Amino acid sequence: MRLNALLPRRHRLYIWLNIVGFAFALTTVLFIGMYATRELTMNMFHQDADRIYKISGWGCPYPLAPVIEAGVPDFEAIGNVGRGPYLEVRRPEATEGIFTNDGSLQVDPAFFRVFSFRVIRGDRENPLPDANSVVLTESMAKALFGNEDPIGQNVVIQNRPDWVVTAVTEDVPINSSIRYSLVLPLNPKQVLYNGTTLGESWDRWQYEIFGKVRPGADIAAVNAKMQQVVEANGNLGYEVERVVCYPLSDVYFNYADLFTAFKGGNHKQVVAMIWVGIIILLLGIVNFFNLSTAQGTLRAKEIGLRKVNGATRSHLILRSLGESIAMTFVALVIAVVLVDLLLPFFNSLVGFPYPLILMNQWWQWGILAGLTLVVGVIAGSYPAFYLSSLDPIDALYTHRAGRGNGMLVFRKTLIVVQLIASIGVIISTLVIYGQLRHLQTKDLGFDKEQIVFINMDMSIYEHRQAFFSELRQLPFVQSISLTGGVVGNYDSGGPLEARYQEEKKKIWSKFLTVDSAFFTTFGIDMVQGNPQFRDGVEGIVLNESAMNAFQVDDYEQLRIQEESGDDPSIPTTKVDGVCRNFHFKPLKQGIEPLAIHIQPIEGGLINVRVEASSIRDIRHVFNEIEAIYRKFNAEDPLYIHLLDEMLAQIYSSEARFLVLFTLFSVLAILISCFGLFGLIVFSNARRRKEIGIRKVQGATILEVVFMLIRSYLIYVGIAFVVAVPLAWYLMRDWLSNYPYRITLHPGYFLIGGAVVLFVVTLTVGIQSWKAARANPVRSLRSE
Repeated sequence: MRLNALLPRRHRLYIWLNIVGFAFALTTVLFIGMYATRELTMNMFHQDADRIYKISGWGCPYPLAPVIEAGVPDFEAIGNVGRGPYLEVRRPEATEGIFTNDGSLQVDPAFFRVFSFRVIRGDRENPLPDANSVVLTESMAKALFGNEDPIGQNVVIQNRPDWVVTAVTEDVPINSSIRYSLVLPLNPKQVLYNGTTLGESWDRWQYEIFGKVRPGADIAAVNAKMQQVVEANGNLGYEVERVVCYPLSDVYFNYADLFTAFKGGNHKQVVAMIWVGIIILLLGIVNFFNLSTAQGTLRAKEIGLRKVNGATRSHLILRSLGESIAMTFVALVIAVVLVDLLLPFFNSLVGFPYPLILMNQWWQWGILAGLTLVVGVIAGSYPAFYLSSLDPIDALYTHRAGRGNGMLVFRKTLIVVQLIASIGVIISTLVIYGQLRHLQTKDLGFDKEQIVFINMDMSIYEHRQAFFSELRQLPFVQSISLTGGVVGNYDSGGPLEARYQEEKKKIWSKFLTVDSAFFTTFGIDMVQGNPQFRDGVEGIVLNESAMNAFQVDDYEQLRIQEESGDDPSIPTTKVDGVCRNFHFKPLKQGIEPLAIHIQPIEGGLINVRVEASSIRDIRHVFNEIEAIYRKFNAEDPLYIHLLDEMLAQIYSSEARFLVLFTLFSVLAILISCFGLFGLIVFSNARRRKEIGIRKVQGATILEVVFMLIRSYLIYVGIAFVVAVPLAWYLMRDWLSNYPYRITLHPGYFLIGGAVVLFVVTLTVGIQSWKAARANPVRSLRSE
């Protein structure tokens, strides 16, 4: 039986308006709920997640974790974790490999004791038994071996054929910021370029330490004990005070401004999206309520007839509530179907594979039933309890649901609330877009265009002079500079001590290690001094912020101490100049004091400024650089990137947020239009006789249209007056998270009001035009 056969014939249009409008609202709310649930539960699926901590706010050298493990018994498990690159993996007999979709990890064996990534094949107690072991996810194992057992099989990773699959884990849950397709073991016996082993090297700050404390551990006492152990047995210097436990829940949203490769969330963005979801849900409920009550007033005659024919009030209440609950249920079912149909599109927007809603869990049906009852009862309460109490004689005589204006005023108030929400959401979208564009286009203080950077490994370092010589022979290469990290996304620092005219100075500063070609390659101007560093000559340059922090004027009298302490015999180094402030960190953070150390670099990145005018030229540049790289290193992976593209990825989360926020804003406006469309149809139906009389007395179509839409334009005006201060307050608070932010220009508010005014005028105007063009004779005869 078709659904239309179950609906009263006279009210099918309005019932379907109610169902479809509410279904759209619920679809949007379900998507926002999926997004918010993932963000707010990030990394919390691990067993005993409240006992898992990240150790140290900065990157750590490998030996730090063993030192802490040996001296602090409060840890149940502790180990290093390093975010690895995207790697190509293949079977030995295959000619083509598979790239790791979620990248790779390099970890200590304790990784699987700290985190509860479930091992489904292989040794669950020791998934990484030796230096040649590799752990795959279930999807990666399936892609490589099909239905074969992968345990004990060899795989080739970046041309190295001796890796052995020792375990397979379940695929990483979508609410994990620690993602991987394969896991490789860290080898503390690995020999580095300077002759030391990884387990002995305290100068490679590239790992993160995660640990699980024992039940009941006092974290304050653990922090104090760690610092004592590191002070006595480690080689960290100024980093000791930040060797403390940061809860795992802090990592993704990075509340404590940690150095971590596993961040990516923005709590305020999630809260903003939740509020959008609440607004859209309220808009849907308001529409449902308004259309139900407006429809109920036109059913007064039907209710009167039913009461005359013996229907009791309880029977009318149950009938009305039943109709409302049935419509709500149908809307919810449609919403679930729409979510599943649109899920691939949504996944492409957010970049994560959310699963289908299969409705195969009891709690899913419980939520569906609960929402159906709550919304159905709210929306059907007016026709159920008020209209069922009408005097049947009065209802049959007037065909109206009473003569009071209380419910009419209430519905108008709800319309204004809808318009306030719509205007506020549009203003917020415009401000968010403006801020994102500001971040993407702001001058960083250095020239990031057409710089290609590649990794410096041991093979290249040993033959660096020959390698650089061949690079410089390429016609498109303009200059080459070595840096200790990515310029524009670098964050490492500590106390910086100096002497100025025998006065002791101490500030907190960031440090960047570069070579002598740094300032020329990146186009960074000098404010004071003009140092011309030759290759092999060392020096120190401070930025303007560091000079301001030291509160000195003459940089030539400033001497930087090579070690911390008050002993006047500690060696010092003169400052060679002051450079203009530039954004060595993302724009989400302000410019801090920076000490640039010019010295020979044994590791880090090779930055090559090139001349290229098209994508085709860039591809040619990449191919030529890789050809030279392979002459010196034929096996290890080459990581080659454009600097400006890499820096743009820093704001990828803001870009995704903007797309989602804009999409949901448009849906909020459409949902409001559903309600306005239905209400104007009802309003015009109620005023059919008035329209006919006005036309008989000479009113033109335009005069009638203006009369019908005039009240709605007043609603928009009231909503604009209320929405502007609310949006200004909320957006000012949101922008306060950014050190470099746009101003709240009046244009954002005027455009938001203008868009809603246009949409309302168009929606109401079209229906009013149809009503005004109706034959007045037929209108009067029907009345």
